[in-house]
Amino acid sequence: MTRVIRMVMLLCLLAPAASGWATEELRILSGGHIIPPAVVEAFEKKHHLRIRIESFDSHETLAAYLETDPQGDLALLRGHHVSYLRERNRLAPVNHALLPNLKNLWPQALNSPVDAGAAYSVPYLQGTLGLLYRRDLFGGRKPGWNSLFDRRAAVTPFAVTDQYRDAMGVALLYLGYSYNNPSPAALGRAAEALQGLAGHPAFMGFLSVESLGRFVREQFIYLAVTYNNVAARAIEDDPSLAFNVPEHGAVSWTYAFVINKKSRNLEAVHQWLNYLLEPEVAAEVSAWNRAASPNRAALAFIPDGIKSNTVIYPPNELLYKAQAPLSLGAEAEKQMTEYWSNINR
Repeated sequence: MTRVIRMVMLLCLLAPAASGWATEELRILSGGHIIPPAVVEAFEKKHHLRIRIESFDSHETLAAYLETDPQGDLALLRGHHVSYLRERNRLAPVNHALLPNLKNLWPQALNSPVDAGAAYSVPYLQGTLGLLYRRDLFGGRKPGWNSLFDRRAAVTPFAVTDQYRDAMGVALLYLGYSYNNPSPAALGRAAEALQGLAGHPAFMGFLSVESLGRFVREQFIYLAVTYNNVAARAIEDDPSLAFNVPEHGAVSWTYAFVINKKSRNLEAVHQWLNYLLEPEVAAEVSAWNRAASPNRAALAFIPDGIKSNTVIYPPNELLYKAQAPLSLGAEAEKQMTEYWSNINR
């Protein structure tokens, strides 16, 4: 699969080497800047290990890179890539005996649709996909997926995330399909719906995650398909904004750590994973990212303003009944990326 891979190297080696530190280094590949630097620094001091993080422009780019069978120890990516990479023999199994803190996770997180029993992944964050919008433009109404595609319902101007799996998924939901429908006919119709946005006078394009929240705050756009953690930060800056997860067509997302089958630092890998499962650490990760933690023991350490925020911590019935992105298989993935390359030119 041909994709342009653009990496930004993020070196977390800020402190000088301390006496007696081991030379061992963990290389972590991440589909976004979602590991708090303070968490990395505390782990390095506690375990005398170095952490090197390489961040990719998207989780899809990272998943494509992992298919090339690269070096490295761990990857932090969207949950639906777990089963896909496992099928391609790119992952090492998780050793539960080395993760006593695994007991802190919610049972639903341990038995996700993409990796039952957390055999090949360790959940890190979870959230929802929805619509960030200006309240005053909707008169008390909440926008739905039709607000993007139905020109009678559209609000000017609006934008959609440039993460192609979610853009295609939203189009599938609008057309009445499952977010995870892999059929060629469904994907073709979804691609047509997205292509149709190009001629919409209110459509401002497929924008990066970082841009969406900022552009809504600055009133460059008034409606955006984005993620609840992005929306939470935008709403903190501008309370006139709101976030809606459409009741018909709710979508969840997860981030999880996986172990590269080539890693030779398995003991250190599990030290890192077990450290992240400590309640205080998981709480810090949740607050820093404005995203829900799958760690139930962390709730006691999360600030009230974070855990009571329903944008960040939606009701469990919504989070766990929403459609979780699944692997669609090689053929559907190939077709989807081909469509996307023509749509997002």
